[in-house]
Amino acid sequence: MEYRNIERLYNVAYRSIFTINGTLPYSRVTDCLIRLVDMVRETETEEFTLQTIGEFNEACLSDLIIGAFWHYTERHGGQSSKGYAALSSLGGIYWPNMETGPEPDTGENCAYEMLNLMAVLSNARVFDNGGESMDRYTLFPYLDSEDSNEQCMFLGFADGGRGFSMWGEVNNSDISNLSFLGKEISFYELSKDSQNHIVMRVQ
Repeated sequence: MEYRNIERLYNVAYRSIFTINGTLPYSRVTDCLIRLVDMVRETETEEFTLQTIGEFNEACLSDLIIGAFWHYTERHGGQSSKGYAALSSLGGIYWPNMETGPEPDTGENCAYEMLNLMAVLSNARVFDNGGESMDRYTLFPYLDSEDSNEQCMFLGFADGGRGFSMWGEVNNSDISNLSFLGKEISFYELSKDSQNHIVMRVQ
């Protein structure tokens, strides 16, 4: 029963992180990972089991734990944040030795990169000018970046991925009020084609 519960939670987290049609948004994936890691720790799950659950996926359970550890090491909002709670839970079962990040070209690096992408898209802001132009939509994926040059970068595109996507920039002074670009909408209001197109471009 314990093994099945761990496997079930892993499958929910994996599908949400690695597929565009995942059932959980980024904040709930963080909740899921906290519960998953706590369950692994409470049941004292063996390392062999961590490697066999999801062994044929892009990231097995062990990879997911390590990749998530490095993700939340870099991306959390301070000690009172949910990301820090995830990092604390992950630190209870994974202790880096000489590593300074996920190992390149491995499942743990895949998990790390996909969580980073998910975090970016969860903070993205999309504006709709209501027209039929190539750049009907304007997406700012990096508004939460500490790099001011990165913050002002946008991706312009037509719905359904029909138009050619282009990176552009606005003035840094305009970042505080982007309403001139049109109505703000949710990333998830876009068509699945557009969502997939954006994920590909941001990657």
